[in-house]
Amino acid sequence: MLHPRSIDLSLERMERLLAALDNPERRLPPVVHVASTNGKGSVIAFLRAIAEGMGKRVHVYTSPHLINFHERIALAGPLGAAPIPENLLVD
Repeated sequence: MLHPRSIDLSLERMERLLAALDNPERRLPPVVHVASTNGKGSVIAFLRAIAEGMGKRVHVYTSPHLINFHERIALAGPLGAAPIPENLLVD
């Protein structure tokens, strides 16, 4: 009963769950998800530059990091996104 024989690829179950939770996804800010094997860093850099050039605040999360974990999280600031400070990362 828990594992049907046919696979249901529709989003109906997810839509019911989100409706039961009062659709929290509708309260999120706009998000751009970039996924691929190569070029993610460049695409994110271009999109970030464009958005910041339009006066938008941009936060960035990337994975994996290159040197240290701080690189994964960049928070919007007056001079653009910068790696998360140690005290905020620890919190």
